Amino acid sequence: GPTLTKITICNYITPTIVRAVEHITALTPNHPHLYLANGRDETVDLALRTLKWHRKDAAVAIGLEGGYVGHTTAAARSISDPTTHAQAPAYFPWPRTPHPARVGTPAAIQALRDAIQHAGGPDRVFGLFVEPVQERFGHVIPQDFWTALGALRDETRIPIVAVETASAAWRSGLGPFVHPTLPIQPDIVTWFGGGQVGFVHLQTQVFVPNPLTMVSTWAGDELSLMRVHHQLRAIRHLDLPDTLAAFEDALEPLREHNIELRGLGLYRVLNLGDKANRLRDELRHQGVRLYPLGQGLLALIPPLDLSAADAASFKNRLEKSIKNL
Repeated sequence: GPTLTKITICNYITPTIVRAVEHITALTPNHPHLYLANGRDETVDLALRTLKWHRKDAAVAIGLEGGYVGHTTAAARSISDPTTHAQAPAYFPWPRTPHPARVGTPAAIQALRDAIQHAGGPDRVFGLFVEPVQERFGHVIPQDFWTALGALRDETRIPIVAVETASAAWRSGLGPFVHPTLPIQPDIVTWFGGGQVGFVHLQTQVFVPNPLTMVSTWAGDELSLMRVHHQLRAIRHLDLPDTLAAFEDALEPLREHNIELRGLGLYRVLNLGDKANRLRDELRHQGVRLYPLGQGLLALIPPLDLSAADAASFKNRLEKSIKNL
C-alpha cells in the first residue's frame, strides 16, 4: 500500500485519502475548504498564496514575538521568531509584534496598528499569523485579545491565520482544535500533522474557487495522511477529561516551586532559565524526556493516552527532580 508506493495526494486519489479528508474536514465546520500541504512550512506558503490571490497589493505578513511556523522556506522563516530555531535569520523584513500574554491586550493591539501603518496600510498586509498556543514559547493568547483582534479585522479587513500545530488533534483539552471555542473565527487555520502532511482550512471568503489554482504536485502523501486519520479516530475513544485531570495534578510540583508553566492541556512549556538543562538531565535519568527549546524553556508533551498511574508516577519523579536542582 502507501508504505511502498509513496502516493502523492494531488496526483492520485484512493478511498483512504477520501475518508481521511472527509473526517478531518468535519472537525472544522466553520472552515469548509481544505488544502493539503507537503509539510509544516508549505502550509504557510499555501496560506500566503491564497491571501495574495485576494490581496493583490499585499507584501508583508505580521507575526508575534515567540511565534514559530517553520524555518525552511523563506516565508515561514520570516514569520517565525529567529530565537525559536537555530537555522538562519528571517529572509523578508517582516514585523513581529509583542505577544499579548507578555504585554497585555491594549499594548499588543497598538503594536499591531503600528506595524500595519509601517507596512503601508492594511492593503499591504497579507494577514496576521497567530498561534493560539505557541509551539516554542508556550504563550497562550488571552481571550480578550481575540475579541480585540476581531475588532481590528473588522476595521482593517486584514485576515487572521491561526496556526494550531501545538493545539490541534484534541491536545488542548478544548476539542479537536482551539479555534471553534474562540469569540471570533480566524479566516484560515493551519496545522502540521507530522511526517509529510500539513493542513490548511479556509473560510469561503479566502478560498480560491478556480480549480487546481493553489494545489501543488506534492500535496502531502497518503501514508502520513492515513496515520493522522487513524490517530484522530483513536483519540475519540480515549477518556481525555480524566487524562487531563490526572496530568494537571501531576504538574502540581511545578506550581509549588513557582516554576513558570505555560501552554494548555497536554502541551506545556516550562520556563526554568539556567536550571532547564539540570531538570532535563534529572528527569532523563528517571526515564522522562523533555524537549529542549532553548532560552531556558522545556516542552512537556505527554501522550494522549497517558494513564492515571503513569501521571502519578511522573508526578513523583518530577517532585524528586525539582528537589535535586
